[in-house]
Amino acid sequence: MKKIVALLVVILLLSNLFAFHVFAENAFVEIATIGDFKAKDSIKITGTCTTGKDIVIRIYNEKNSVIYTDVFPAYDNEDGIFEFGGFSLPAEDYTVVVSVSGTTAIDKDDMKVVKNGGDSKNNGGDGDSYVMRSWDKKEENTDTNKDESKQSEEENKATEETLNEKAIKGASEQKTVTAGVKYIKETTKGTSKAALKKESTRNTIAVSVETMMANIGSKKISTPVSNTLVLKESSVSESELKKYSNTEKSLMAAVSDSGITLNRELTKEYIVNTNFNKSKNATIEIHKGFVTKLDTIGIEVLTVNDENFRISYETDEIHEMIGAEEKLLIEINPSAMTSTSKKLTVNFDTDKTKSVKISFPGLKGDSSYMAIVDENGNPVGGRYNPATGAIEAKISESGVYQVVNNEKDFDDIKHLSEEMQESIKILAAKGIIEGTSAKEFSPEDSISRAEVAALLLRVLSQVDPNADGGFADVKKSDWFYGTAGSAKAYGMILGFEDNTFRGNVTIAKDQILAIASRVLQREMKYITPDKPEEWLTFTDASSIADWAEKDIALTTMANIVTRTADNTIHADEDMTRGDAALIIMRLFYKIW
Repeated sequence: MKKIVALLVVILLLSNLFAFHVFAENAFVEIATIGDFKAKDSIKITGTCTTGKDIVIRIYNEKNSVIYTDVFPAYDNEDGIFEFGGFSLPAEDYTVVVSVSGTTAIDKDDMKVVKNGGDSKNNGGDGDSYVMRSWDKKEENTDTNKDESKQSEEENKATEETLNEKAIKGASEQKTVTAGVKYIKETTKGTSKAALKKESTRNTIAVSVETMMANIGSKKISTPVSNTLVLKESSVSESELKKYSNTEKSLMAAVSDSGITLNRELTKEYIVNTNFNKSKNATIEIHKGFVTKLDTIGIEVLTVNDENFRISYETDEIHEMIGAEEKLLIEINPSAMTSTSKKLTVNFDTDKTKSVKISFPGLKGDSSYMAIVDENGNPVGGRYNPATGAIEAKISESGVYQVVNNEKDFDDIKHLSEEMQESIKILAAKGIIEGTSAKEFSPEDSISRAEVAALLLRVLSQVDPNADGGFADVKKSDWFYGTAGSAKAYGMILGFEDNTFRGNVTIAKDQILAIASRVLQREMKYITPDKPEEWLTFTDASSIADWAEKDIALTTMANIVTRTADNTIHADEDMTRGDAALIIMRLFYKIW
């Protein structure tokens, strides 16, 4: 699923509108009838409400299943006026519920439904910000006293992946600079200024631009009979590097012209497309001069793309792997890569191997519980990347890797929210988190600093069991010895002023959010907000420690923070295993 909200959602229009109801004061109230609107009409629902609260809209069909949902967020609700617009509704009898998070439905007298004006090309013409999102998950109409904020958050999270996937795939189809610029302008022109400021919008644009830069600037190199791809200094010309740089400048100019300020720096990837003979071993030969040449335009990731697999290397890690040598060799056996079996043998010629991303395209079925496992069946990851249509994981050792269905479930999580259950099951399938037994997860148990560090290092494939962090309270016999050292080396957990790690201490929410913030900054180059107070709008924001303000502002902006019905954060409260799984899952889908 990865989890980033797409810019625009086009809801398919059917025939004429039947009846339009609003749920208020526990009664169905008809406020529009046949003839008032047609299905082709673009409409909006506006009204007055309590300031500083999430306003949630849901549309139920005649079977009481949610078919659409959206939320007008509290941080945009400054003047007590909400608006949901730029959408049309399907031809069936349905119920619209508009409510204040955690309290009651908004009375029909406090809202109105009007035609949006304008035409379909400009999405209504008057700049509405909150476009309806398609909701295709079957869900029963539950008690109206249910925590509205939490429910809407889970629903929106479930839709983000599908919508973001469409946006990224659309970007990957652009093959020229002209087409890329046109795509950016067309995608953003119907979006209001308020929507363009949202983190989800800005991140989707960032991923789209990264995808287009990599695809437009990619190079095709054929492999000879020896089945060896040789990448040396002469393999890439100055004109090709200039093309890449010009692509970046043109796309970023289009972003700027569209009124968007990105929330993070872009990762620059260079793709070499090739076609190995899968009937025999393939070799990738990367020369130091080739990587040094890519460095001149700031390329950070080198990807070799074959129709059966993809391998990606961070350029600074290639330099470390090559060391004093002149080249790096990776031997691959793709013979077991078929439509039904995804298995790849990878051998590095160095013992200084850093994490390398391997990707398996051409998947069939739901990738949620698919994992990439090593030859002993141990999961090493398995995140689905909608930009490539592949499932991927980072590895640091030679071996045989394959994709398997690794669905996990636990008996003691059935009472949890749907998003938390999915987070636990997916992280368990990917080998990131484990239960306390084969059938129990113990979601209400506390979780320690060392355990959280271990989980995140697995997400990042950055665990070195021999890493020594030099902490005063960590012994070599401790299970988290290498975890503590790896977390310090990565910059994830630096320890306390007395040089202690305190691995067995239960972690508080502000600490895990600070760690998540550091991961976002390092892995995805997120930028902390200049004005943290604009994001720290929680009713108990004064309880957030000074040292954690910027990090919590960033994780709030990035939708890592889970919101409560009363808009509190409880930053200093201890985390449970279930809470930690939810945060780590959201982070998991932010890291590409």
